[in-house]
Amino acid sequence: MTVSQETRDSVAAQLSDREAKQNLYRGKLEGVRAVAAENVRADVAIKRVANGTVRYLGGRGETARGAVRKSVRSTDRGYFAEALERLIAAGQVEIVSGLPGDLLRLVNP
Repeated sequence: MTVSQETRDSVAAQLSDREAKQNLYRGKLEGVRAVAAENVRADVAIKRVANGTVRYLGGRGETARGAVRKSVRSTDRGYFAEALERLIAAGQVEIVSGLPGDLLRLVNP
C-alpha cells in the first residue's frame, strides 16, 4: 500500500509541476501577444497621424509645427513626433526654420 501511495504522490507531483510550467509558458505567450498587439496599434496610429498631417499640409501649405500638431486628434498627439520623423525620413515633409518656431511643408505638394 505504501508503494502505491508513493507512486500516486510522485505522479501527482509531476503533473502539478507540468501544469505549473504550462501556465508559465501560456503567461509568457500572452505577454508576447499583448506587446505585439500594442505595437500594431501604435503603428496604425502613427500612420493615421502621418496621413492626417500630409492632408493638413496639402490644404494649407507651409504651416507652423504647433498648428499642425493641434490639428491631430488629442488622443493621437502622442504619436505626432514619430509620425513627423517618418514623414521627414521619407522625404515627404521638410522643416523650415521660421520665427518664432519651425514651419512644416510638403516637399512635393
